[in-house]
Amino acid sequence: MKLNEKLGARVRASWRYLLGSLTGLVNRVRSGLGPQFRRPNTK
Repeated sequence: MKLNEKLGARVRASWRYLLGSLTGLVNRVRSGLGPQFRRPNTK
């Protein structure tokens, strides 16, 4: 059955979307709060 493959692809896509939106939100909050929350080792 290909249902499991389809489900896995959908889960991976939704996880990628969630992670992307979360990183975007974190970046926006971090840049909004200022440089004191930025780690110096991240490029």
